[in-house]
Amino acid sequence: MLLAAVGGVFLFISIIIFVCVAIGTLISNEQTEEMYAEFAVPAPGGEPTPPFLQPLFRWGALALALAVLAYAGPVHDMLQHPGFLAPGMRTW
Repeated sequence: MLLAAVGGVFLFISIIIFVCVAIGTLISNEQTEEMYAEFAVPAPGGEPTPPFLQPLFRWGALALALAVLAYAGPVHDMLQHPGFLAPGMRTW
């Protein structure tokens, strides 16, 4: 029980620090130097990417399908055996 309280205190302090840094970054957003990024040049003799791998929609649909497949089993078990209707515990 004590370790849970210590973990909660650490979590609260980290949230406060994160919010302070985010607000400080938002308020004092100074551009110190011009940013320049170089991109890689394709290797000579390289083959282009196949056209069926180019559309981003297919990759997004695949990721969504895999996420649904990954969560289907646990969600099905939760719906079949609900633990939310268990009697409450006494905390004292």
